[in-house]
Amino acid sequence: VTIYFDNVGGKMSDSIVSRFMAPNSQVVICGQIDMYDTDKEYPPPLGNDAEKVASKLSIQRERYLVFNYEGKFNQGLEHLAKLAASEQLKYMETFEHGLNSAPKAFCSMMRGGNMGKMLVQCVEDSELPSSLRLFNTLRPLIPKNIRGALAEKFVKL
Repeated sequence: VTIYFDNVGGKMSDSIVSRFMAPNSQVVICGQIDMYDTDKEYPPPLGNDAEKVASKLSIQRERYLVFNYEGKFNQGLEHLAKLAASEQLKYMETFEHGLNSAPKAFCSMMRGGNMGKMLVQCVEDSELPSSLRLFNTLRPLIPKNIRGALAEKFVKL
């Protein structure tokens, strides 16, 4: 592996770095599911064995901050929208409709009954402003920790 987009962290990342990374490769850190709801530092350090391998193989580990590219958001979103519209971009989601279906959706998700993200749609797309319809098209591609800030920008469009 020459480039690893790491949004998991923990033992999974340690394993990939220790076993699969090529010399002079890169790890891009963007969110770390392993550390959600913890007091760990961000980005978390690698485990001892993985750190030794990273050092020996000159593996570069760098944090990706989406807001460093805020000036390119519109251009990137337009490009992603075209890819999604032409079905060149693939993703999976499971939808339930209506707020009253939220408990059912949650239980299904906890049992593994969904493919991709489990979502409860409370408002029909046709009722949304066009800028938010575009955001909804791109939502699966946007890291969840920045969706709120980006949604606010779309509301202002």
